[in-house]
Amino acid sequence: MGTEQIDLSNEHIRHELAGLLNACEDREPLFHRQISTDELPSLLTDLAAFQLEGQIWRNSSGVAEAFGYLRSFHVNGAVNSDLRFFVDPAIWNDAREGTIFDWGMKLAQAGQAEHGCEVWLYSDCLPTSIWRKAALECQGFAPIRYYYQLERPLQAPIPSVECPAGYRIRPVKAPADLPAWVDLFNAAYGGQWNYVPTTVEAQAALRQDQRYCNRYDLLVVNSTGTPVAFCLGFVLSRGGSPTGWVLEIGTQPALRNLGLGRTLLAALLRRFQEDDLATVRLAVDGENPSGAKRLYENLGFTAISSEIVYGLRLASGPQLASG
Repeated sequence: MGTEQIDLSNEHIRHELAGLLNACEDREPLFHRQISTDELPSLLTDLAAFQLEGQIWRNSSGVAEAFGYLRSFHVNGAVNSDLRFFVDPAIWNDAREGTIFDWGMKLAQAGQAEHGCEVWLYSDCLPTSIWRKAALECQGFAPIRYYYQLERPLQAPIPSVECPAGYRIRPVKAPADLPAWVDLFNAAYGGQWNYVPTTVEAQAALRQDQRYCNRYDLLVVNSTGTPVAFCLGFVLSRGGSPTGWVLEIGTQPALRNLGLGRTLLAALLRRFQEDDLATVRLAVDGENPSGAKRLYENLGFTAISSEIVYGLRLASGPQLASG
């Protein structure tokens, strides 16, 4: 059996990986649709500015029979790594899964050797994915978090929501607004589970994505012009009609419960509606401490699917090891 690194710029490799992914999809749906070759790079990177490590496993005839990819980042003094894996259903449960996990664990644990901190390995799974759940649990992973994907039809009326007195909505002006945007994002998300601080460089790169549209990149500013809430949307076409996605939304913690998030979200929905999109979607942590799920439901979103995050602690940080 041979291995090689994933090169998403190689059209032949993208074709192989899409075929493997869709073979898995036929047996045990994860995305609930077929994935095209051209769509694969954006699906794997998921608009995130993380370093991607990928590996392909080939049989003795040189045919790709499995692949995995790992994204690692620092979170609150720990190294968190996200592992995705796909195996030809014809060889499910033949120990190939263990080979992929060994590879992923070795890469993730390199962070502990370098930084001496706690290391976690995560992997997502749908509740209906019997094979994937069994593979994860066999390696010692356990469910630790639930996420929900919510959807709202844009044919339904959107409530008319006005900004509170002293506040107004405007589009982001990049790059001038990015330092304030980054500070606001980190204040809004800091302390939430698996929070990864963002940077001006990461946000500038995101806004160079060909799918970025400034019309969906909104701020609420106060009377002095200081940003106090943000909302970022994208239009993504993944195996069907273009769909609006709410990627990020947040408010300065001291100004929560003033209705700023609701105002921004309604404004973004209205822009999606004006651009003739049929639906809008978003993902939310089921245990989000800011009550985000209630905000979305109050604006007409309903859950269409859920996802389980499985986790495995690979190494303790110094403070844990000594305790």
